[in-house]
Amino acid sequence: MPVSSRSSSLVTACCVLLAALLVVWLPAFGRKPPPEPAADAVGYLNIAYHLAHHQVFADPGTPPTSTPPSGSMVAPLYPALLAGMMRTDAVFDQHVDCFLHRFYAATDQAALAVACDGVPPEATVTPKGWGHSLTILRLFMALGLALVWLGARRLGLSRPAAGVAFVLAAVSGAYGEYGQQYLTEGLTLPLGTLVSLLLVEGCRALGAPASCKRVLLWWLVAGAAFGGAALTRPTFSYVLYLVVLALGGVALWRLVRRQPLLPVLLAGAALVIGYGVVIAPWLWRNHQLFGLTAITGPYGGYILAQRVAYNAMSAREWLASLLFWLPDFGDSLARLFFPADLLARLDWYSPDAYYVLGNGAWMREMLAQAGSKDALQGWVLREKVFTDLPTHLAVTISLALRGLWVSKYFGLIGAAFWLPSLVGAVRRQQGLWLAFCAPAIVLLGLQAFVSVSIPRYNLLVIPCMAIAAAPLLLAWGQCLSRTVCRLFNKKG
Repeated sequence: MPVSSRSSSLVTACCVLLAALLVVWLPAFGRKPPPEPAADAVGYLNIAYHLAHHQVFADPGTPPTSTPPSGSMVAPLYPALLAGMMRTDAVFDQHVDCFLHRFYAATDQAALAVACDGVPPEATVTPKGWGHSLTILRLFMALGLALVWLGARRLGLSRPAAGVAFVLAAVSGAYGEYGQQYLTEGLTLPLGTLVSLLLVEGCRALGAPASCKRVLLWWLVAGAAFGGAALTRPTFSYVLYLVVLALGGVALWRLVRRQPLLPVLLAGAALVIGYGVVIAPWLWRNHQLFGLTAITGPYGGYILAQRVAYNAMSAREWLASLLFWLPDFGDSLARLFFPADLLARLDWYSPDAYYVLGNGAWMREMLAQAGSKDALQGWVLREKVFTDLPTHLAVTISLALRGLWVSKYFGLIGAAFWLPSLVGAVRRQQGLWLAFCAPAIVLLGLQAFVSVSIPRYNLLVIPCMAIAAAPLLLAWGQCLSRTVCRLFNKKG
Protein backbone atom coordinates (compact mmCIF):
# COMPACT_ATOMS: atom_id res chain seq x y z
CA MET A 1 0.00 0.00 0.00
CA PRO A 2 1.41 3.48 -0.88
CA VAL A 3 2.45 5.74 1.98
CA SER A 4 -0.28 8.28 1.13
CA SER A 5 -2.96 5.54 1.25
CA ARG A 6 -1.71 4.26 4.59
CA SER A 7 -1.71 7.79 5.97
CA SER A 8 -5.25 8.40 4.72
CA SER A 9 -6.44 5.10 6.25
CA LEU A 10 -4.84 5.96 9.58
CA VAL A 11 -6.48 9.39 9.65
CA THR A 12 -9.86 7.83 8.80
CA ALA A 13 -9.47 5.20 11.53
CA CYS A 14 -8.61 7.88 14.09
CA CYS A 15 -11.66 9.92 13.09
CA VAL A 16 -13.88 6.85 13.41
CA LEU A 17 -12.48 6.09 16.87
CA LEU A 18 -12.98 9.68 18.01
CA ALA A 19 -16.55 9.60 16.74
CA ALA A 20 -17.12 6.32 18.60
CA LEU A 21 -15.76 7.85 21.81
CA LEU A 22 -18.14 10.78 21.40
CA VAL A 23 -21.11 8.43 20.89
CA VAL A 24 -20.47 6.37 24.03
CA TRP A 25 -19.78 9.49 26.13
CA LEU A 26 -22.95 11.32 25.08
CA PRO A 27 -25.07 9.82 27.90
CA ALA A 28 -22.54 11.17 30.41
CA PHE A 29 -23.35 14.74 29.32
CA GLY A 30 -27.10 14.30 29.68
CA ARG A 31 -29.23 15.11 32.68
CA LYS A 32 -30.14 11.49 33.28
CA PRO A 33 -27.53 9.82 35.52
CA PRO A 34 -26.31 6.25 34.95
CA PRO A 35 -28.79 3.68 36.26
CA GLU A 36 -28.40 2.28 39.74
CA PRO A 37 -26.80 -1.20 39.65
CA ALA A 38 -29.50 -3.84 39.98
CA ALA A 39 -30.02 -7.59 39.46
CA ASP A 40 -27.11 -8.98 37.39
CA ALA A 41 -25.04 -5.81 37.79
CA VAL A 42 -25.11 -6.19 41.59
CA GLY A 43 -24.04 -9.81 41.20
CA TYR A 44 -21.00 -8.90 39.10
CA LEU A 45 -19.98 -6.14 41.50
CA ASN A 46 -20.41 -8.57 44.38
CA ILE A 47 -18.17 -11.21 42.79
CA ALA A 48 -15.59 -8.57 41.86
CA TYR A 49 -15.58 -7.19 45.41
CA HIS A 50 -14.81 -10.58 46.96
CA LEU A 51 -12.16 -11.25 44.32
CA ALA A 52 -10.47 -7.92 45.04
CA HIS A 53 -10.79 -8.07 48.85
CA HIS A 54 -10.77 -11.76 49.72
CA GLN A 55 -8.95 -13.21 46.68
CA VAL A 56 -11.88 -15.62 46.19
CA PHE A 57 -13.85 -15.98 42.98
CA ALA A 58 -17.29 -16.67 44.45
CA ASP A 59 -20.86 -17.02 43.35
CA PRO A 60 -22.97 -13.85 43.73
CA GLY A 61 -24.97 -13.25 46.87
CA THR A 62 -22.51 -13.20 49.77
CA PRO A 63 -22.59 -9.93 51.76
CA PRO A 64 -19.34 -7.92 51.79
CA THR A 65 -18.92 -8.59 55.51
CA SER A 66 -18.35 -12.33 54.96
CA THR A 67 -15.66 -14.30 53.15
CA PRO A 68 -17.46 -16.55 50.63
CA PRO A 69 -16.51 -20.00 49.37
CA SER A 70 -15.24 -20.39 45.83
CA GLY A 71 -17.92 -20.58 43.15
CA SER A 72 -18.38 -21.53 39.51
CA MET A 73 -21.73 -20.00 38.57
CA VAL A 74 -20.43 -17.07 36.53
CA ALA A 75 -17.79 -16.78 33.79
CA PRO A 76 -14.70 -15.04 35.13
CA LEU A 77 -13.49 -12.38 32.70
CA TYR A 78 -15.93 -9.55 33.40
CA PRO A 79 -15.84 -9.81 37.22
CA ALA A 80 -12.04 -10.04 36.98
CA LEU A 81 -12.02 -6.78 34.99
CA LEU A 82 -14.13 -5.07 37.66
CA ALA A 83 -11.92 -6.49 40.41
CA GLY A 84 -8.84 -5.16 38.64
CA MET A 85 -10.41 -1.71 38.53
CA MET A 86 -11.18 -1.93 42.25
CA ARG A 87 -7.56 -2.83 43.02
CA THR A 88 -6.25 0.12 41.03
CA ASP A 89 -8.94 2.76 41.66
CA ALA A 90 -9.51 3.57 45.34
CA VAL A 91 -12.58 5.72 44.61
CA PHE A 92 -14.33 2.96 42.68
CA ASP A 93 -13.41 0.44 45.35
CA GLN A 94 -14.80 2.57 48.17
CA HIS A 95 -18.04 3.38 46.36
CA VAL A 96 -18.68 -0.28 45.54
CA ASP A 97 -17.87 -1.21 49.15
CA CYS A 98 -20.40 1.30 50.44
CA PHE A 99 -23.00 0.35 47.82
CA LEU A 100 -22.80 -3.35 48.66
CA HIS A 101 -22.99 -2.71 52.40
CA ARG A 102 -26.15 -0.68 51.86
CA PHE A 103 -27.58 -3.13 49.31
CA TYR A 104 -27.20 -6.09 51.64
CA ALA A 105 -28.60 -4.00 54.53
CA ALA A 106 -25.62 -4.66 56.73
CA THR A 107 -26.60 -4.90 60.39
CA ASP A 108 -23.08 -4.06 61.53
CA GLN A 109 -23.43 -0.30 61.74
CA ALA A 110 -19.75 0.13 62.54
CA ALA A 111 -18.74 -1.73 59.36
CA LEU A 112 -21.28 0.28 57.36
CA ALA A 113 -19.89 3.54 58.75
CA VAL A 114 -16.35 2.53 57.81
CA ALA A 115 -17.37 1.43 54.32
CA CYS A 116 -19.30 4.63 53.61
CA ASP A 117 -16.97 7.06 55.38
CA GLY A 118 -16.63 10.09 53.12
CA VAL A 119 -19.07 8.77 50.50
CA PRO A 120 -22.09 11.08 49.99
CA PRO A 121 -25.42 9.21 50.39
CA GLU A 122 -26.48 10.04 46.83
CA ALA A 123 -23.22 8.58 45.46
CA THR A 124 -24.24 5.10 46.58
CA VAL A 125 -27.25 5.11 44.26
CA THR A 126 -25.76 5.94 40.85
CA PRO A 127 -22.32 5.06 39.45
CA LYS A 128 -21.71 8.66 38.40
CA GLY A 129 -18.51 9.64 40.15
CA TRP A 130 -17.47 6.07 40.94
CA GLY A 131 -13.89 6.67 39.90
CA HIS A 132 -12.69 5.76 36.40
CA SER A 133 -14.68 2.54 36.04
CA LEU A 134 -17.24 3.87 33.55
CA THR A 135 -14.45 5.51 31.55
CA ILE A 136 -12.81 2.12 31.03
CA LEU A 137 -16.10 0.44 30.14
CA ARG A 138 -16.88 3.20 27.64
CA LEU A 139 -13.49 2.71 26.01
CA PHE A 140 -14.37 -0.93 25.38
CA MET A 141 -17.72 0.05 23.90
CA ALA A 142 -16.10 2.71 21.71
CA LEU A 143 -13.70 0.09 20.33
CA GLY A 144 -16.67 -2.19 19.67
CA LEU A 145 -18.46 0.57 17.74
CA ALA A 146 -15.32 1.36 15.74
CA LEU A 147 -15.10 -2.34 14.80
CA VAL A 148 -18.49 -2.00 13.06
CA TRP A 149 -16.92 0.47 10.62
CA LEU A 150 -13.85 -1.73 10.18
CA GLY A 151 -16.02 -4.82 9.64
CA ALA A 152 -18.03 -2.99 6.98
CA ARG A 153 -14.85 -2.01 5.16
CA ARG A 154 -13.38 -5.52 5.33
CA LEU A 155 -16.63 -6.89 3.92
CA GLY A 156 -16.18 -4.70 0.86
CA LEU A 157 -18.43 -1.72 1.63
CA SER A 158 -17.32 1.68 0.37
CA ARG A 159 -16.22 4.33 2.85
CA PRO A 160 -19.57 6.18 2.66
CA ALA A 161 -21.48 2.92 3.19
CA ALA A 162 -19.20 1.97 6.09
CA GLY A 163 -19.85 5.42 7.55
CA VAL A 164 -23.60 4.83 7.29
CA ALA A 165 -23.18 1.45 9.03
CA PHE A 166 -21.27 3.19 11.82
CA VAL A 167 -23.99 5.82 12.22
CA LEU A 168 -26.75 3.19 12.26
CA ALA A 169 -24.99 1.19 14.97
CA ALA A 170 -24.49 4.38 16.98
CA VAL A 171 -28.17 5.31 16.56
CA SER A 172 -29.16 1.99 18.16
CA GLY A 173 -28.16 3.57 21.48
CA ALA A 174 -26.76 0.30 22.81
CA TYR A 175 -23.14 1.44 22.89
CA GLY A 176 -23.89 4.47 25.01
CA GLU A 177 -26.44 2.67 27.18
CA TYR A 178 -24.30 -0.32 28.11
CA GLY A 179 -21.18 1.81 28.44
CA GLN A 180 -22.56 3.10 31.73
CA GLN A 181 -23.76 -0.14 33.31
CA TYR A 182 -21.90 -2.93 35.11
CA LEU A 183 -23.14 -5.69 32.81
CA THR A 184 -21.22 -8.21 30.70
CA GLU A 185 -22.43 -6.49 27.51
CA GLY A 186 -19.58 -4.04 28.12
CA LEU A 187 -17.28 -6.87 27.01
CA THR A 188 -19.46 -9.26 25.01
CA LEU A 189 -20.45 -6.73 22.35
CA PRO A 190 -16.90 -5.58 21.46
CA LEU A 191 -15.45 -9.09 21.86
CA GLY A 192 -18.26 -10.62 19.81
CA THR A 193 -17.74 -8.07 17.02
CA LEU A 194 -14.01 -8.83 17.10
CA VAL A 195 -14.74 -12.55 16.80
CA SER A 196 -16.99 -11.89 13.79
CA LEU A 197 -14.33 -9.76 12.13
CA LEU A 198 -11.61 -12.34 12.76
CA LEU A 199 -13.77 -15.05 11.21
CA VAL A 200 -13.98 -12.91 8.08
CA GLU A 201 -10.21 -12.48 8.01
CA GLY A 202 -9.68 -16.19 8.63
CA CYS A 203 -12.01 -17.15 5.78
CA ARG A 204 -10.35 -14.58 3.54
CA ALA A 205 -6.96 -16.15 4.30
CA LEU A 206 -8.34 -19.60 3.42
CA GLY A 207 -9.86 -18.38 0.18
CA ALA A 208 -6.74 -16.61 -1.07
CA PRO A 209 -3.57 -18.24 -2.37
CA ALA A 210 -1.79 -17.15 0.80
CA SER A 211 0.92 -18.77 2.84
CA CYS A 212 0.09 -21.26 5.57
CA LYS A 213 1.69 -18.84 8.02
CA ARG A 214 -1.05 -16.26 7.36
CA VAL A 215 -3.81 -18.87 7.78
CA LEU A 216 -2.22 -20.06 11.01
CA LEU A 217 -1.92 -16.53 12.42
CA TRP A 218 -5.49 -15.41 11.71
CA TRP A 219 -7.12 -18.56 13.04
CA LEU A 220 -4.89 -18.62 16.12
CA VAL A 221 -5.92 -15.06 16.96
CA ALA A 222 -9.56 -15.96 16.25
CA GLY A 223 -9.31 -18.87 18.68
CA ALA A 224 -7.88 -16.59 21.38
CA ALA A 225 -10.71 -14.09 20.79
CA PHE A 226 -13.23 -16.92 21.06
CA GLY A 227 -11.64 -17.89 24.37
CA GLY A 228 -11.95 -14.37 25.75
CA ALA A 229 -15.56 -14.15 24.58
CA ALA A 230 -16.39 -17.56 26.13
CA LEU A 231 -14.84 -16.49 29.44
CA THR A 232 -17.25 -13.54 29.34
CA ARG A 233 -20.31 -15.41 28.06
CA PRO A 234 -19.89 -19.20 27.83
CA THR A 235 -22.37 -19.57 24.95
CA PHE A 236 -19.58 -18.40 22.63
CA SER A 237 -17.98 -21.81 23.12
CA TYR A 238 -20.89 -23.36 21.19
CA VAL A 239 -20.24 -20.95 18.33
CA LEU A 240 -16.65 -22.20 18.27
CA TYR A 241 -17.80 -25.84 18.13
CA LEU A 242 -19.95 -25.06 15.10
CA VAL A 243 -17.10 -23.21 13.40
CA VAL A 244 -14.88 -26.27 13.93
CA LEU A 245 -17.62 -28.45 12.40
CA ALA A 246 -17.89 -26.04 9.47
CA LEU A 247 -14.14 -26.26 8.91
CA GLY A 248 -14.50 -30.05 8.97
CA GLY A 249 -17.16 -29.75 6.27
CA VAL A 250 -14.87 -27.55 4.18
CA ALA A 251 -12.06 -30.09 4.58
CA LEU A 252 -14.37 -32.90 3.42
CA TRP A 253 -15.48 -30.82 0.43
CA ARG A 254 -11.87 -30.14 -0.52
CA LEU A 255 -11.03 -33.80 -0.14
CA VAL A 256 -13.83 -34.76 -2.54
CA ARG A 257 -12.69 -32.14 -5.03
CA ARG A 258 -9.02 -33.02 -4.54
CA GLN A 259 -8.06 -29.56 -3.38
CA PRO A 260 -5.32 -28.76 -0.82
CA LEU A 261 -6.34 -29.80 2.69
CA LEU A 262 -3.42 -28.41 4.66
CA PRO A 263 -4.70 -24.79 5.01
CA VAL A 264 -8.07 -25.96 6.40
CA LEU A 265 -6.46 -28.44 8.78
CA LEU A 266 -4.07 -25.73 10.00
CA ALA A 267 -7.00 -23.33 10.47
CA GLY A 268 -8.92 -25.83 12.60
CA ALA A 269 -5.90 -26.73 14.69
CA ALA A 270 -4.94 -23.08 15.24
CA LEU A 271 -8.51 -22.17 16.21
CA VAL A 272 -8.69 -24.93 18.83
CA ILE A 273 -5.20 -24.21 20.17
CA GLY A 274 -5.84 -20.46 20.50
CA TYR A 275 -9.11 -21.12 22.28
CA GLY A 276 -7.64 -23.81 24.51
CA VAL A 277 -4.69 -21.71 25.64
CA VAL A 278 -7.01 -18.93 26.80
CA ILE A 279 -9.59 -21.03 28.66
CA ALA A 280 -7.30 -23.81 29.97
CA PRO A 281 -6.29 -22.06 33.24
CA TRP A 282 -9.92 -21.49 34.18
CA LEU A 283 -10.95 -25.02 33.27
CA TRP A 284 -8.07 -26.36 35.38
CA ARG A 285 -9.23 -24.22 38.31
CA ASN A 286 -12.82 -25.52 38.01
CA HIS A 287 -11.61 -29.10 37.68
CA GLN A 288 -9.42 -28.82 40.76
CA LEU A 289 -12.08 -27.16 42.92
CA PHE A 290 -15.33 -28.71 41.68
CA GLY A 291 -14.47 -31.57 39.34
CA LEU A 292 -15.93 -29.56 36.46
CA THR A 293 -14.70 -29.58 32.88
CA ALA A 294 -16.79 -26.55 31.90
CA ILE A 295 -16.46 -22.78 32.19
CA THR A 296 -19.45 -22.54 34.55
CA GLY A 297 -21.17 -24.93 36.90
CA PRO A 298 -24.72 -26.28 37.16
CA TYR A 299 -26.34 -22.82 36.97
CA GLY A 300 -27.33 -23.65 33.38
CA GLY A 301 -29.93 -26.10 34.70
CA TYR A 302 -31.85 -23.26 36.34
CA ILE A 303 -31.76 -21.19 33.14
CA LEU A 304 -33.01 -24.16 31.10
CA ALA A 305 -35.77 -24.84 33.64
CA GLN A 306 -36.96 -21.24 33.26
CA ARG A 307 -36.97 -21.71 29.49
CA VAL A 308 -38.98 -24.95 29.31
CA ALA A 309 -41.80 -23.31 31.25
CA TYR A 310 -42.70 -21.55 27.99
CA ASN A 311 -43.24 -24.92 26.30
CA ALA A 312 -46.58 -25.05 28.10
CA MET A 313 -47.91 -22.34 25.77
CA SER A 314 -51.05 -23.21 23.85
CA ALA A 315 -51.26 -22.66 20.09
CA ARG A 316 -53.23 -19.44 20.64
CA GLU A 317 -50.69 -18.20 23.18
CA TRP A 318 -47.91 -18.93 20.70
CA LEU A 319 -49.66 -16.86 18.02
CA ALA A 320 -50.32 -14.10 20.55
CA SER A 321 -46.65 -14.08 21.59
CA LEU A 322 -45.60 -13.10 18.06
CA LEU A 323 -47.47 -9.82 18.60
CA PHE A 324 -47.18 -9.43 22.36
CA TRP A 325 -43.37 -9.56 22.36
CA LEU A 326 -42.98 -6.98 19.61
CA PRO A 327 -41.13 -3.94 20.97
CA ASP A 328 -42.98 -1.07 22.59
CA PHE A 329 -46.44 -1.40 20.97
CA GLY A 330 -46.60 -5.21 20.96
CA ASP A 331 -48.64 -5.69 24.13
CA SER A 332 -51.19 -3.08 23.05
CA LEU A 333 -51.46 -4.61 19.58
CA ALA A 334 -51.93 -8.12 20.99
CA ARG A 335 -54.80 -6.91 23.21
CA LEU A 336 -56.73 -5.92 20.07
CA PHE A 337 -56.84 -9.55 18.93
CA PHE A 338 -56.55 -11.66 22.08
CA PRO A 339 -58.25 -11.58 25.51
CA ALA A 340 -56.30 -10.27 28.50
CA ASP A 341 -56.40 -13.59 30.38
CA LEU A 342 -54.71 -15.33 27.42
CA LEU A 343 -51.89 -12.77 27.44
CA ALA A 344 -51.26 -12.81 31.18
CA ARG A 345 -48.82 -15.70 31.11
CA LEU A 346 -46.73 -14.02 28.38
CA ASP A 347 -45.97 -11.06 30.62
CA TRP A 348 -42.96 -11.02 32.91
CA TYR A 349 -44.34 -10.61 36.39
CA SER A 350 -48.06 -11.42 36.46
CA PRO A 351 -48.70 -14.06 39.19
CA ASP A 352 -49.15 -16.94 36.73
CA ALA A 353 -46.65 -15.75 34.08
CA TYR A 354 -44.50 -18.47 32.57
CA TYR A 355 -41.39 -16.64 33.76
CA VAL A 356 -42.69 -16.52 37.34
CA LEU A 357 -43.75 -20.17 37.27
CA GLY A 358 -40.44 -21.20 35.71
CA ASN A 359 -38.59 -19.42 38.49
CA GLY A 360 -40.90 -20.61 41.25
CA ALA A 361 -43.34 -23.50 41.58
CA TRP A 362 -42.42 -25.32 38.37
CA MET A 363 -38.73 -24.90 39.08
CA ARG A 364 -39.14 -26.51 42.50
CA GLU A 365 -41.08 -29.41 40.98
CA MET A 366 -38.40 -30.05 38.36
CA LEU A 367 -35.64 -29.80 40.94
CA ALA A 368 -37.42 -32.32 43.17
CA GLN A 369 -37.84 -34.77 40.29
CA ALA A 370 -34.23 -34.31 39.15
CA GLY A 371 -32.95 -35.00 42.66
CA SER A 372 -30.28 -32.30 42.87
CA LYS A 373 -29.18 -29.06 41.24
CA ASP A 374 -26.26 -30.88 39.58
CA ALA A 375 -28.68 -33.29 37.88
CA LEU A 376 -31.25 -30.63 36.92
CA GLN A 377 -29.85 -29.71 33.51
CA GLY A 378 -29.60 -33.31 32.29
CA TRP A 379 -33.05 -34.14 33.63
CA VAL A 380 -34.67 -31.13 31.95
CA LEU A 381 -33.01 -31.97 28.63
CA ARG A 382 -34.16 -35.59 28.77
CA GLU A 383 -37.64 -35.15 30.20
CA LYS A 384 -38.73 -31.72 28.97
CA VAL A 385 -36.79 -30.87 25.82
CA PHE A 386 -36.04 -34.04 23.84
CA THR A 387 -39.34 -35.74 24.70
CA ASP A 388 -41.27 -32.86 23.10
CA LEU A 389 -38.72 -31.41 20.71
CA PRO A 390 -41.20 -30.09 18.06
CA THR A 391 -42.93 -27.93 20.70
CA HIS A 392 -39.59 -26.77 22.08
CA LEU A 393 -38.42 -25.75 18.60
CA ALA A 394 -41.66 -23.92 17.84
CA VAL A 395 -41.38 -21.93 21.06
CA THR A 396 -37.72 -21.29 20.27
CA ILE A 397 -38.78 -19.47 17.09
CA SER A 398 -41.05 -17.12 19.05
CA LEU A 399 -38.43 -16.50 21.74
CA ALA A 400 -35.76 -15.89 19.10
CA LEU A 401 -37.95 -13.17 17.62
CA ARG A 402 -38.35 -11.64 21.09
CA GLY A 403 -34.57 -11.62 21.43
CA LEU A 404 -34.16 -10.07 17.98
CA TRP A 405 -35.86 -6.78 18.85
CA VAL A 406 -32.71 -5.12 20.22
CA SER A 407 -33.03 -1.43 21.06
CA LYS A 408 -36.75 -1.74 20.30
CA TYR A 409 -37.51 -0.16 16.89
CA PHE A 410 -33.90 -0.47 15.76
CA GLY A 411 -34.18 -4.26 15.94
CA LEU A 412 -37.58 -4.29 14.26
CA ILE A 413 -36.43 -2.17 11.31
CA GLY A 414 -32.93 -3.65 11.22
CA ALA A 415 -34.28 -7.19 10.96
CA ALA A 416 -36.16 -6.17 7.80
CA PHE A 417 -32.77 -5.50 6.18
CA TRP A 418 -30.66 -8.20 7.85
CA LEU A 419 -32.82 -11.31 7.40
CA PRO A 420 -33.30 -10.85 3.61
CA SER A 421 -29.57 -10.17 3.28
CA LEU A 422 -28.86 -13.57 4.84
CA VAL A 423 -31.19 -15.32 2.39
CA GLY A 424 -29.50 -13.51 -0.48
CA ALA A 425 -26.04 -14.37 0.87
CA VAL A 426 -26.92 -18.08 0.89
CA ARG A 427 -28.20 -17.90 -2.69
CA ARG A 428 -25.15 -15.95 -3.92
CA GLN A 429 -22.71 -17.92 -1.75
CA GLN A 430 -21.38 -14.80 0.01
CA GLY A 431 -19.28 -16.71 2.50
CA LEU A 432 -17.60 -13.72 4.15
CA TRP A 433 -20.92 -12.08 5.05
CA LEU A 434 -22.26 -15.35 6.43
CA ALA A 435 -19.05 -15.82 8.43
CA PHE A 436 -19.41 -12.35 9.96
CA CYS A 437 -23.05 -13.00 10.90
CA ALA A 438 -22.50 -16.57 12.11
CA PRO A 439 -21.84 -15.75 15.81
CA ALA A 440 -24.92 -13.52 16.03
CA ILE A 441 -27.13 -16.12 14.28
CA VAL A 442 -25.93 -19.02 16.42
CA LEU A 443 -26.27 -17.08 19.67
CA LEU A 444 -29.74 -15.83 18.73
CA GLY A 445 -30.97 -19.38 18.14
CA LEU A 446 -29.06 -20.97 21.00
CA GLN A 447 -30.17 -18.46 23.60
CA ALA A 448 -33.79 -18.87 22.53
CA PHE A 449 -33.34 -22.66 22.78
CA VAL A 450 -31.87 -22.68 26.31
CA SER A 451 -32.98 -19.39 27.94
CA VAL A 452 -35.85 -16.94 28.12
CA SER A 453 -34.12 -14.90 25.37
CA ILE A 454 -34.16 -11.19 26.05
CA PRO A 455 -32.81 -8.56 23.62
CA ARG A 456 -29.88 -7.73 25.91
CA TYR A 457 -28.44 -11.18 25.20
CA ASN A 458 -28.41 -10.51 21.45
CA LEU A 459 -26.72 -7.15 21.01
CA LEU A 460 -24.34 -8.79 18.54
CA VAL A 461 -27.06 -8.53 15.88
CA ILE A 462 -26.60 -4.73 15.90
CA PRO A 463 -23.40 -4.70 13.79
CA CYS A 464 -25.01 -7.20 11.40
CA MET A 465 -28.18 -5.14 11.01
CA ALA A 466 -26.23 -1.90 10.57
CA ILE A 467 -23.92 -3.33 7.88
CA ALA A 468 -26.82 -5.03 6.07
CA ALA A 469 -28.88 -1.83 5.94
CA ALA A 470 -26.08 0.63 5.11
CA PRO A 471 -25.61 -0.01 1.34
CA LEU A 472 -29.35 0.02 0.68
CA LEU A 473 -29.98 3.18 2.70
CA LEU A 474 -27.04 4.90 1.03
CA ALA A 475 -28.32 3.92 -2.43
CA TRP A 476 -31.83 5.10 -1.56
CA GLY A 477 -30.45 8.36 -0.23
CA GLN A 478 -28.40 8.93 -3.38
CA CYS A 479 -31.43 8.13 -5.56
CA LEU A 480 -33.58 10.55 -3.56
CA SER A 481 -30.89 13.21 -3.81
CA ARG A 482 -30.68 12.85 -7.60
CA THR A 483 -34.47 12.99 -7.89
CA VAL A 484 -34.65 16.17 -5.80
CA CYS A 485 -31.82 17.74 -7.84
CA ARG A 486 -33.61 16.94 -11.10
CA LEU A 487 -36.84 18.49 -9.80
CA PHE A 488 -35.05 21.68 -8.78
CA ASN A 489 -33.22 21.82 -12.14
CA LYS A 490 -36.53 21.55 -14.00
CA LYS A 491 -38.01 24.35 -11.91
CA GLY A 492 -34.90 26.41 -12.54
